[in-house]
Amino acid sequence: MSDPKEIDILGMFISPFALYLAIAVALFLVLQVVLNRLNVERWVWNRPLAELALFVIVTAVVIFVAIGP
Repeated sequence: MSDPKEIDILGMFISPFALYLAIAVALFLVLQVVLNRLNVERWVWNRPLAELALFVIVTAVVIFVAIGP
């Protein structure tokens, strides 16, 4: 397994974690719209806490898929 390399954007090196985080934010926003349409918040006691947990899970899945086992 190779280490992730920095991404070169116009001569500025960006950590691969920033790319993973941007992908996770996009996926989280889409997932949040879907869950709002399904009215999932009626089963959740603390919505901000549930959203934070969901964001952490989505971020972990994105990193796991990108880097591999």
